[in-house]
Amino acid sequence: MSNTRETFQIENPIVSDVMDNLATELQNPSRAQREPKQPEALVQDLESAEKKFEDDSRELAFESLYTLQMYLSTLCRVSARIPDERDEAVMKADFNRLLEGIELLNETVLATREVLKARKSNDEQLLEADLFSILTDLLEANETSNILYRDQLLREYLPQNLSEWKEKAIPQLIRSADS
Repeated sequence: MSNTRETFQIENPIVSDVMDNLATELQNPSRAQREPKQPEALVQDLESAEKKFEDDSRELAFESLYTLQMYLSTLCRVSARIPDERDEAVMKADFNRLLEGIELLNETVLATREVLKARKSNDEQLLEADLFSILTDLLEANETSNILYRDQLLREYLPQNLSEWKEKAIPQLIRSADS
């Protein structure tokens, strides 16, 4: 290795140390290279890694649900202020943000329920059906230019549904996964 260093004329002390360590490693293979692990030890390592992954996934699922609860408050505020917005561009941007948030609600609940192996509660089923109905009515009201009904859905019904997700369905999902 010193020949290599002389050939390339390495002056940098860090590179020199790395090369010295590499030369030492090549001359003295590590114990892991000399003695492969027994199959039982490999299985044990794999089981340990799977357990850690499962624990980390559950922890991430719980964190996602707690964050979703806070986010639902924001969605309620956005929904309630859309009817009062006079700037068409801002109203459309807020409406798109609201729809993306509802999509996030759906995706988060589905994914966390799967990770936590939790069953869908009765409240969750009712809120899901109610949310679908509200979104269907909202789409229809928008298409028929029924502004009064659209505004009522955005001011009252949708925020109420999202609040119930926050106060009932999400906590039930968390509790059912704990047991």
